[in-house]
Amino acid sequence: MFEESKFVKKQKEAMACTMTGEPYQPVRLYYQIKQKNALLGRFKRLRCIDFAPTKNCWVWLYHEEAKKLKFTKSYGELPKEYRPIILGYLRVKNESELLVDVRSFQRGIQAILFFDQKINRRLARLEKMRIVNKLFPASISQSEMWGHHREFFEEREVVNPQEKVKELLKIAEEQEERKRKELLESHSNSPRWRSRSGIGDGEIEIAIASGQYSIKL
Repeated sequence: MFEESKFVKKQKEAMACTMTGEPYQPVRLYYQIKQKNALLGRFKRLRCIDFAPTKNCWVWLYHEEAKKLKFTKSYGELPKEYRPIILGYLRVKNESELLVDVRSFQRGIQAILFFDQKINRRLARLEKMRIVNKLFPASISQSEMWGHHREFFEEREVVNPQEKVKELLKIAEEQEERKRKELLESHSNSPRWRSRSGIGDGEIEIAIASGQYSIKL
């Protein structure tokens, strides 16, 4: 199997891309484990999943059952000497949490669909998906790529943009109450107000309803 952090496209691209051609963006899927032993047994039966002792985790390979997955560059377009490449890393954190780390948004979506078919939801159920809301230059180093999932999803505080906006609006409302009263008094005959809000959501949540996945940006 091939670890693609050794391969970063540096020809004409201004941004880092995966070997399957998508822009490099760390993504993490969070699963709630229902039956750990049964889940591990399912991993062992899938030929596209293997255990990597040096990393102490399972790896999801572009191989066997996963060969039909479509990316910007599909399986047949990859150099034979690089097959099978690693699509993602599966880490069983404890009895109830499984983390799936991949390196592009497209892989995240494919992982959701693939594991929904191959792993029964009674064994593990998707809770949410998070993505780093930025692109990276092609000059990124292997060591940086290796540390990104830990850096962005464990060491940095995750902010829910909608909740943060509500908090800031509440603070602004309290601070501006006195000014608004003064403004109302001075313009009591023709008060005019304007409010604008632009929200950029850096986190992707997966809402699960009626057995279906929907992505909310």
